[in-house]
This record gives sequence, C-alpha cells and structure tokens, in this order.
Amino acid sequence: MLAEPLVEGQKNYVQYGACEKEATQFVRKPKDDKRRDPDWKP
Repeated sequence: MLAEPLVEGQKNYVQYGACEKEATQFVRKPKDDKRRDPDWKP
C-alpha cells in the first residue's frame, strides 16, 4: 500500500512541487518546455 494516498500526493505536488514536503530537496525544477496541463486537477 502507498504511504500517501494519490490525492494527498497530488495536493502536495501543487503546494510543494513534490509528493511530500520532505522530498523537495530531491526534485529538480521543470525544464522550460515542460508545463503542467492547464486542465490537470488533483
């Protein structure tokens, strides 16, 4: 079973840019040609 439910991880992604706050140090900034789908919703 996943440690974080999918919806919680998606909400964290919106807030922190990672699945959880503690993981932000391991996440790179998105490349210029990579943008979130404007229709994406957690």
